[in-house]
Amino acid sequence: MRLSGEAYTIEIKKDPKFKMDREDNASYDICLDPFSHYSPDGFYACLFMHIVEKNRTTRLALVCNYYSTDRNCALLENDVLTLLCNDAVVQLDLTSISLRSCRKLDTLGCNFGIYKVPDGYIIHGETEIEKLDESLNKLWEFSGIDIFVSVTGREAFSLGENSIQLYDFEDNFYEIDLQGNLIREELVKR
Repeated sequence: MRLSGEAYTIEIKKDPKFKMDREDNASYDICLDPFSHYSPDGFYACLFMHIVEKNRTTRLALVCNYYSTDRNCALLENDVLTLLCNDAVVQLDLTSISLRSCRKLDTLGCNFGIYKVPDGYIIHGETEIEKLDESLNKLWEFSGIDIFVSVTGREAFSLGENSIQLYDFEDNFYEIDLQGNLIREELVKR
């Protein structure tokens, strides 16, 4: 994933060769484990970030949940990089390349993407859609009958200006507003 802003260009990808106890991790300028609970022999992943600023380049390794993805995982807002690391949201202060805040998410299944809305963030999860405020506090969650993954080729998650449209595994359709209220539902009769 590649992000660009006024002051920064950031490339994010998983580093499948990263090991916490390897000496060749010296190629990273900074290695962060925001929750400090992964051990070198544990089940974790590494999101590699190449952060380019006008007078500085930083190579950062972020140790995170094994199921973290490098697609739809980050938002760049001025000097803050917000990252979805599957079961957690991490914010980095890019001026100091340091941890600004982090929050574990109380969700079932995997989380696929984070999206900015005017007063917070929307998390597209496997079993639920969740809204966080600017301080990463949960405001609401919405679940359907099945997981929000489409097997019919339909787009399982679509964020619009005023609503979110969803299809689940059984091809049921849901539309919710940005406050988590159900606007419309079309259930498949079986």
